[in-house]
Amino acid sequence: MKHKGLIAILQEIGIELHKSRLEFLAMLMLGIVKTRTVNLKTVVASMENWAKPKSSYRRAQRFFSEIRSSNLLFTKIVLKL
Repeated sequence: MKHKGLIAILQEIGIELHKSRLEFLAMLMLGIVKTRTVNLKTVVASMENWAKPKSSYRRAQRFFSEIRSSNLLFTKIVLKL
């Protein structure tokens, strides 16, 4: 899978998330680059996974609702990359 290299980079810069959340974050980042948009429906539709787009969309919503309070996480990613 293409996102494995990105997972290693995220771990290297100190992003501490559960494995499944880290994998989703990597797939989400690659989807944003691939589609060149931040529209969540478009990004999750482009993700290469076994789940249906509707399930991936709901997963993205849950991810952002639980990670929302951690702006430090996204700041750390942007500054390190």
